[in-house]
Amino acid sequence: MVNKQTGYDRYPTNCASSDIFISYNLPPVADFRSLFRYPLHVRETEKNSPWCYIPKKVTQMCYKSSSIITKCFKMFQENLDPSAKPHTEVQKATLDKYIEGWKKWTPSDSIAAWSDDITFKQLPLNSGKPSRSRQQLEPRYIMLIENLMNFELNIHNVVHDSAQGKAAIYATMKADTGFGEPYINEQATFLWFDETGQKVNRIEEMNDTAFRRDWEPKYYKHIGFGQPPKPTTQ
Repeated sequence: MVNKQTGYDRYPTNCASSDIFISYNLPPVADFRSLFRYPLHVRETEKNSPWCYIPKKVTQMCYKSSSIITKCFKMFQENLDPSAKPHTEVQKATLDKYIEGWKKWTPSDSIAAWSDDITFKQLPLNSGKPSRSRQQLEPRYIMLIENLMNFELNIHNVVHDSAQGKAAIYATMKADTGFGEPYINEQATFLWFDETGQKVNRIEEMNDTAFRRDWEPKYYKHIGFGQPPKPTTQ
């Protein structure tokens, strides 16, 4: 959309990089964006010196002229990584990786899509469960994996909103345990992707609260969570 007061072209972006296309008083950039698989980040610049700064390796500025569009897009094409994928596809690949890791139910696979700064929150909010960092979450998650055998995951629904950088998964699962109480859970998982789309940096989970209310105390007792340390034998 062109701002009628300034004449600047403004368009939203999902770009994960710092590549920028800046134009002043030019034909709408949207007419040209279809030439590429990537959205362009459009900003205002000095009214008297419109320019475009396209990918990171390029420092040349294209000043306003009859050929600015051709010059800028040529620079963009020449410096575009041909192996790169659109942001939606990157997120989708990360989402698939997350689900496949969940199905495999091994420590390395299950956390492979996590970012280093991931945060986790167990819902509902009135449960009072605190948000956890990766440092707090990872050992708990690995312990759960190690205590659930013959794990089976059934994915019933997946919704991916690439524009907002998030996804929702509705799933049911079951597993055996070493303390005689089978794990039969129903869960909605909400994921957020980082700026690159290559990692999940936030997870919120809504579980079957009736099941978890009964099962969790037995599980915690089995693993010794919240229990006093066992006396050592001499």
